[in-house]
Amino acid sequence: MRVAALLAATVALLWLALPALVSPASVASTLREEDRLHTAWLGEAASRGILGRALGWVGQASETRQRLAPADPRPDDPLSARFAAATDSVVQTPYLQGVRTLARLAAYRLAALAEWLAFGWPFLVAATVDGAVTRAVQLRSFAHVSPVLFGIGLHGALAVLACTALALLLPVSVHPLVWGGLTGAFAATLRTTVVNFHRVR
Repeated sequence: MRVAALLAATVALLWLALPALVSPASVASTLREEDRLHTAWLGEAASRGILGRALGWVGQASETRQRLAPADPRPDDPLSARFAAATDSVVQTPYLQGVRTLARLAAYRLAALAEWLAFGWPFLVAATVDGAVTRAVQLRSFAHVSPVLFGIGLHGALAVLACTALALLLPVSVHPLVWGGLTGAFAATLRTTVVNFHRVR
């Protein structure tokens, strides 16, 4: 659990730092490059599906934000007007603009990851079932279950999840095969964890 907390804290700190390091133009160039790569590797139909899914998520978020916005953003009394102006000045800071830009990048990459999971979920299910069956066979034959391999598998799965979370906001082009590799790595570490599962006392 300490490793999980450390990985989560590291990813959270990087998430907080990255918006200050990106510009909308660089993220737009990154998105165009990744869309070109997805078209080359997955085909035009899959690339359009990824883009449409991402645009749908961003559009729903924008509609929700507009629905939650106050009905009268420019009140008549001077105090409320000053508060509204201060709020607008905070929202328009370069850092928050970077946050919104990275949110669009993360939405696109989440859509790409969902597309790869559509191909990879049978392998995840097969890895889990194979691990459970192998563990049952080992228990019936009184074979030793390795706590070391359990720790390696568990920490490896956590590391894969942390790398996935970090790759969602990485301000450089991410090759489509990275998502396939992360899916395969998670399946392998998940199987190792299930095969050697034991309760830590």
